[in-house]
Amino acid sequence: MGVIATLGDEVTEVEPGESARCTVKLFNDGAVVDTFFLDVLGDAKEWSKLTSPEVSVFPGEVATVDIVFAPPREASVRQGRIGFALRVMSQEDTDHSSIVEGTVSVAGYHQVETELISRTLRGSRSARGRLAVDNLGNAPVTLRLTGTDDDGKLRFRFPDPSVTVAGGTTRIVSYRLKPRSRFLRGEARTHLYRIQVKGDGVTSESAGSLVQPAMLAPWAPKALMLAAGAAAVALVVVPTYLVPKTTSLLEGKNVVDSQDKKTDPVDPDPSADAADKDKDADKDKDGNKDGGGDGAAKKSGDGTAGSGGSGQAGAANGGQGGSAGGGGGSATKKPELPTGVLADVTGTSFRLEANSKPGKAGTYTLKEHTPVASGKNLAISDLHIENLAGDTGKVQLRRDGELLREFDLKDTKKEWHWVEPILFTEGQKVVIAVNCANTNGANCTPAFSFSGRTYTLAR
Repeated sequence: MGVIATLGDEVTEVEPGESARCTVKLFNDGAVVDTFFLDVLGDAKEWSKLTSPEVSVFPGEVATVDIVFAPPREASVRQGRIGFALRVMSQEDTDHSSIVEGTVSVAGYHQVETELISRTLRGSRSARGRLAVDNLGNAPVTLRLTGTDDDGKLRFRFPDPSVTVAGGTTRIVSYRLKPRSRFLRGEARTHLYRIQVKGDGVTSESAGSLVQPAMLAPWAPKALMLAAGAAAVALVVVPTYLVPKTTSLLEGKNVVDSQDKKTDPVDPDPSADAADKDKDADKDKDGNKDGGGDGAAKKSGDGTAGSGGSGQAGAANGGQGGSAGGGGGSATKKPELPTGVLADVTGTSFRLEANSKPGKAGTYTLKEHTPVASGKNLAISDLHIENLAGDTGKVQLRRDGELLREFDLKDTKKEWHWVEPILFTEGQKVVIAVNCANTNGANCTPAFSFSGRTYTLAR
């Protein structure tokens, strides 16, 4: 005959990092002394060991062997029941070998570690951060997230304050920081904070800092003062010198009374030609003929009647002569203020946050914003790009469909200042186009902070 093998326990329970034993009984039902060879099969083979892989048994007797199960404390050894098989081969009767099956119940354990993807965040109004939660255990764990700072000057917001992380996996959790108070000018302030996770007997904590700059850039007050000065010059000084002075067409002319001397008035316009003089002479003749006077008053353009004949006719012809002399000295209309003068200048800043999936080159995800109010204009002079996750790809700044600038997310330069601002008028959109080139499958989440001036044009 051969061998009969039986397990002492159908299910053997074991803790990861520890060991447990299962006893096997071997009965020799043959007629001669036999040697049995043992080995373990199945998923538990790598962390199983036999106390005696080779046993000699006399006929009709029973020998015992222990199987030692010692699973490592690693996430690769999952929680739950794992089947195994013990194969016993007879040296004397190979046709009557024996295989017996059993189960090992591996207990679960939790081990959690956390790390801030970016330990230093920056933002005057708010900042977005990300936390990596690593479950090094072999069982899923549910964790609750909280945030604290020593001074109590920050607000914490988690999209989902409770998360579940499977064993042997990592989960990225986003959060947002918002200072409780803001300030316009001064040095940047640094706030220290901690993100803590707790659950199922495990706790982990990570520390970071938020740099809060002033809402106005250091150069903004000077720029506003210069803009106010320029507006004052445009509104006060420019109209003073550009508005034409009202003068009479008779000013500078030497008008001579007709009774003293019959001479023509001196015309200050040197471009008057002989044809105009002949026309005036013809009008004088017509006035003398109809009015019976000498017509000197008609030539002077003052509209007085002739000295003789019909006074009404002389007055009429005299008025015509005054009109021919340049409108009888009527004043010109004062023009309105010239357009293009800056007025109602205010500082403006806003922020756009993109969320783009990885895509092929030339494929862009758009983020649009219409910052210009009715009747206003916007001049953008500063741009700050935040790439906390270290995303890769291309970013385009557009005005509606017009490409203005293109940036590379890998570029170490994160701030741009333009001497000649980028102008947006009423109804035009500020468009951020992102072509995400991440190779790890994560979305690109850069943020863009714009600042400049909003103004109107005086009419």
